[in-house]
Amino acid sequence: MQEMSVKSWTNAPTPASGALMTGLVLTQGIAFGGLNAVRRVEVSIDGGKSWREARLVEPDLCKCAWRQLVLPV
Repeated sequence: MQEMSVKSWTNAPTPASGALMTGLVLTQGIAFGGLNAVRRVEVSIDGGKSWREARLVEPDLCKCAWRQLVLPV
């Protein structure tokens, strides 16, 4: 076995409830912190010019678990 590095990915944005009326979409994804628990994830939707903090979705199963995240955009 070897240590895994930090990893994350996002899925294509999906329409949020009422998105047709508001234009709101949710960016969803998951993150893995390697040997450390995921405490925070920031997402850029403009090629790295600015960053926004995504909300981590419960449950937090353990420090080595993948964490689901969402970001309304």
